[in-house]
Amino acid sequence: GMLRPYSDLDLCVILPTNGEQEKRHRVRMKMFGLLREHDYRHVIPVDIHVYFAAEFEDWVSRGHPLLKEIAQGEPVYVKTRSS
Repeated sequence: GMLRPYSDLDLCVILPTNGEQEKRHRVRMKMFGLLREHDYRHVIPVDIHVYFAAEFEDWVSRGHPLLKEIAQGEPVYVKTRSS
């Protein structure tokens, strides 16, 4: 959508396998840490969403508006076993 004064940036991380909620929290905190390391000053507020792959697909199939939009987009980064 269009950038508005109340807009935010939604980052979505999709983990390949299911795991414990603690793993989701660790990944989210790591992402916020990386933003701080790179001196991102939150000019636009950031929301970091972390899902397990099966959970993400389930929400998309149920019609979750944000996740449907994310599913239709292009990944910015995909980690492979060698990366």
